[in-house]
Order: sequence, then structure tokens, then C-alpha cells
Amino acid sequence: MVPGAARVAVLINPTTVPTAEITLRDLQAAGQAMGLQIQVVRARTSREINEAFATFARERPDALFVAQDGLFTARRVHRTIDQVRLGH
Repeated sequence: MVPGAARVAVLINPTTVPTAEITLRDLQAAGQAMGLQIQVVRARTSREINEAFATFARERPDALFVAQDGLFTARRVHRTIDQVRLGH
């Protein structure tokens, strides 16, 4: 966890059922227990992933959790995270 984080964005693919539902439930419970504001962003296509990262760049959450998903891995979401973090 990021020290001092108050707002955590969560990127999740809602079509990955039941994994997405379980992950989201667990994250929301953990966030509540830690006093964190959880912002869920759902993406099921490449276009929605791009829109999600535009939202992250604009709203600047303190931390980002990317749920494990084949679509996110195929799109190399970790590279996109680095680009947002570096302001590209």
C-alpha cells in the first residue's frame, strides 16, 4: 500500500465472473477497514481501458489496483501505468 493514500482506483474487467465480483467485494471490504475511498473503473475493451487511464490521469488517485485479467495483461496495462505515472 502507498503510505498516506486515501483514494484508490481499481481497474477491473466485469466480464471475468465470478473473479471480478470476489475481487471487488474483497477490495471494498479492505478499503472500508482501512478508511480508504475506493473508485471502481470497469473496462472490458481496449477502448474502455484507454478511457479508464484518461480518467486516472485526470483524477489522480493516490494508488491504482489493477485486477488480474488476461485482457489487461494482453494490453500491457503495466506499461500504460508507467506512462500515466510519468506524465506521458
